Amino acid sequence: MFSSPRKILLTVSTACTLSSMLASCSSTAQQVVAPTDLFREIGYEDAIYLSRAETKPLFLFFDNDAAKERQKRALRTLASPKIAPVLRERTVCLRIDIADLPDIAKKYHVTRVPLLILVAPDGHEMSRWSGTPKAETFSKEITTLLSSAPVKAEQHASSESTGHAAQQQPSPEQGQGTEEQ
Repeated sequence: MFSSPRKILLTVSTACTLSSMLASCSSTAQQVVAPTDLFREIGYEDAIYLSRAETKPLFLFFDNDAAKERQKRALRTLASPKIAPVLRERTVCLRIDIADLPDIAKKYHVTRVPLLILVAPDGHEMSRWSGTPKAETFSKEITTLLSSAPVKAEQHASSESTGHAAQQQPSPEQGQGTEEQ
């Protein structure tokens, strides 16, 4: 009727192992982002409005269906666990097909795709990356750039009420991207 101590120990050990496996699987599942889930389903003008309203930089991903392989590599980089959460939380991401919106591509001087551009809420270009950036380098660069981006309005207001104004760092130089073809 009673189980042996060894059988109980194995059952507890197995339960702990399964529990830790499930926990690691669920945390990994939360980190995986489909590349298309990064981008907002809104128009360019709406993205500019949101960028200003939320005081977040605009992250533009220019591509074209003709460049499928390069497009896939760039999207995999952007969807990586180190990059996707940063882009989703700290920017307004917009994907622009240059065939559909040639005027916007012309405005940003897009001559090849994929092209990634980070634009401050005030409209100035913070940086651009041509081709597929290396994930590790891009992660460091985008994190550095976004750490110097303006503080959201509600954060700034709350810091003023406590008497601790947020300090902004000077903007990094433009064009720090690394290419991988």
